[in-house]
Amino acid sequence: MAYTLVVIDMQPYFTSYIHAIFGVEAAIKRAKKSGCPIIFVEYSPEIYGKTDKKLKSMTEKYSKTFFVKKTQVNGGKEIINAIRKHKLPARIRVCGVETGCCVLNSLKQICDEKSILPKEITLLTKATSNHPLTFVPFDKAISQLKSLGVQTV
Repeated sequence: MAYTLVVIDMQPYFTSYIHAIFGVEAAIKRAKKSGCPIIFVEYSPEIYGKTDKKLKSMTEKYSKTFFVKKTQVNGGKEIINAIRKHKLPARIRVCGVETGCCVLNSLKQICDEKSILPKEITLLTKATSNHPLTFVPFDKAISQLKSLGVQTV
């Protein structure tokens, strides 16, 4: 079944990205092999830098790659707008950083959005990471997401 892979804030400025990079690379390979679209979400790239070069190079010739920019920790609206604009599958798989901040807040907003139904959201926990000083600890963020109906694998 088709899905959209959403890669959140895999920018070198966010040092915990290094702990998620191998899982994200694997998720990108699977999405491309399945012909699924990929959305890269970048948090103020003019301040925090662009998505990791290796990840970008993995998709530079892949026509189903989209980039969206967000200017706050919550990128849910930008993800929703990209799904609508490009008519992408509303079934999403999510990876990236920071699990207890940007990932959590973006998914909360997507879960609150009632107009993209039916939807299924899966967090790829082996392709996410959390800095120790992030607002919400990893386990607590996972628990909050599960309570919203987000699946984890």
